[in-house]
Amino acid sequence: YLPAFRKTGLPQGISFYTFSLLAYLADVRRGRARAERRFGTLACFAAQLPLLGAGPILHWEETRRQLTGRRESLAAFGAGVGRFCCGLGKKLLFGDALAGADRYLRALLTDQPTVLGAWLTVLCFTLHLYFDFSGYTDMALGVGRMFGLRFPENFDYPFTARSITDFWRRWHLSLSRWFRDYVYIPLGGNRRGRLRQCLNMAAVWLLTGIWHGTGWNFLLWGAFFWVILCCEHLFLRRLLDRLPALPAHLYTVFLVLVSFLIFSFGDLHAGWTCFRALFGAGTVGAATPVVLWQFWRLLPLLLLAAVGSTPLPRRLWGWVCYRVPALLPVGSLALLVLCVAYLLDSSFLPFAYLNF
Repeated sequence: YLPAFRKTGLPQGISFYTFSLLAYLADVRRGRARAERRFGTLACFAAQLPLLGAGPILHWEETRRQLTGRRESLAAFGAGVGRFCCGLGKKLLFGDALAGADRYLRALLTDQPTVLGAWLTVLCFTLHLYFDFSGYTDMALGVGRMFGLRFPENFDYPFTARSITDFWRRWHLSLSRWFRDYVYIPLGGNRRGRLRQCLNMAAVWLLTGIWHGTGWNFLLWGAFFWVILCCEHLFLRRLLDRLPALPAHLYTVFLVLVSFLIFSFGDLHAGWTCFRALFGAGTVGAATPVVLWQFWRLLPLLLLAAVGSTPLPRRLWGWVCYRVPALLPVGSLALLVLCVAYLLDSSFLPFAYLNF
């Protein structure tokens, strides 16, 4: 019994390097990778500082050669700085701003639940989580690039997906790949009939929920996605493939918003209140003057965030920099200055991963 130890909690990033080491042991056991004899190299693989906070989860074989034979260059360093600044901007200017709005809207929802307030709460949290998580990932990839390391991408514009199956091919790619390679396929995947496939998916999503936390909301979140994905694999995907792009996209976005409502409320009663308020049940009305003011105040941020979650800004910036290459370092420097100014002025700097 060590009371001091009980208060310290778990080390930061334990889930990421635990999964990386489990993948290493499994690959060595299966003969897919060679065992590393140098402890320093293996320790560097498992505990690379840029990846500890938010991943991506690495595989040994795709990283080993880079660790033993990496090459730094000025061009790679510049590209890494640009990627780091982009991630910092996403995390601070969008993620933190949306987190502050989410916190305020939840307080309003507790006192006077409204339809508009519930939808704004869910939108702000979902976009906050995306920009926070993908921003951290961009920063990690940028730091790795500065040191001559290429880490795998972890997000591929998930809100452009047309099904939940497609969404999970775009959101947290390294985690989805880990569960596919080390849980789903070893259990039999989809090779032993539909019933066994659904049971294998149940195991994956139970573990995915537990990986995020031990609260009931995380288990319900995993169960929610399990049910939807089973329906898509059994019959719904064929219907979605026939639908025009817009209805399929709206279907996906709606279910993603509902899923992150479940994910974000550790208090299940408060989560149920918010869910009912989305459809007008148990509310004081569609909106109050305070919520309407918040809506108009947040509308520019939400529109920018919605556009920023698509490939459009990246394509436009690439098109501009291709014609005027000097804008690339200037843009990175301007974004860095803006982020530093935000840090100096802001008194609310959340760290979302303390909740998981």
